[in-house]
Amino acid sequence: MVEAAHQAAGRRVDWIELFFDLAIVAFVTELAAGLHGDPGPAQFLTFLAWSIPAWWAWINVMVC
Repeated sequence: MVEAAHQAAGRRVDWIELFFDLAIVAFVTELAAGLHGDPGPAQFLTFLAWSIPAWWAWINVMVC
């Protein structure tokens, strides 16, 4: 367990990982903008429906 922590501390981040993080943040920000004010059930369901592909893409990159 300690060795894994030491190896993870020396890990460098790739540019593509930083770009993907930024893209996910922008996507979630745009989704959240639809919930601003007084959202109804339709806006909430739209947010939920578009959150699933974003979550799936994030998990896919983290696993790979």
